[in-house]
Amino acid sequence: MLLKGAVDSGKYDVLGLAGTSPRNPFVWIVLNTDAGINGIYAMPANEDFSLPCNYLNLLESREHINRKVQVVLSAHCIGAPQAPAGAGTKGS
Repeated sequence: MLLKGAVDSGKYDVLGLAGTSPRNPFVWIVLNTDAGINGIYAMPANEDFSLPCNYLNLLESREHINRKVQVVLSAHCIGAPQAPAGAGTKGS
């Protein structure tokens, strides 16, 4: 679930992802800023999460995602991203 302008008077977008803990079924991550040397803004902090790689590719094409956040999200994506239509095909 993507919430546009959800934090700091509409300044930041937040992404809700499936958490892997029964105690915390969702993890919320601020997409367009990072927490400096402390990593990224995630709530709850230090909880595992996952997202489909195809969904991450779609987000990257449509939304501004902070580079550090993008790296963390990529490390948690599952499933191989699909190649764009027509990629890897050769004409006969």
